[in-house]
Amino acid sequence: MDARNAAIGCQALDLDAKKSKECPPATSPRVLAAEPMKRPIVYLLLAVVTMLVGLASRRFRQRLPSFMREYSGDVLWALMLFLVVSFVLAGRPLFQRCLISLILAFAIEVGQLYHAPWIDGIRSATLGGLVLGYGFLWSDLVCYLVGITASAFAELIMRRWRKMRETNSVG
Repeated sequence: MDARNAAIGCQALDLDAKKSKECPPATSPRVLAAEPMKRPIVYLLLAVVTMLVGLASRRFRQRLPSFMREYSGDVLWALMLFLVVSFVLAGRPLFQRCLISLILAFAIEVGQLYHAPWIDGIRSATLGGLVLGYGFLWSDLVCYLVGITASAFAELIMRRWRKMRETNSVG
């Protein structure tokens, strides 16, 4: 039984359980952090959709406002990275998945400072360039932070919405 279900079960048995240290409320940060995604494949499907939107943002970039044209691809790339990490590490706490995603994104960006013939050869291929990038930009680090933070907030909102739906359907 996961922490969230344990808390809900504990509260169902004892109305004063919310005040008890032994039974954390279902909305406590400790319980929310431990709550795994019920269907991890959703992360992978969302990653594919995000990738398609990101490719479309590059293909139709002339139709986007200048700010979005400049930064949307990097924000979407970070979102996709978070979704892939969340698929691979499904069930891990949200903070841990965010931190790993951010470390990977920053490492790939800093890796763009390295230019050896073998890695530039990989970057010259379309897929290699999309994954590894071409040149270091400080603004990309900000975009990655924005994309991963937005992903975390979106997941928290979805958890809260799901919890409210479950509560309303039970009562």
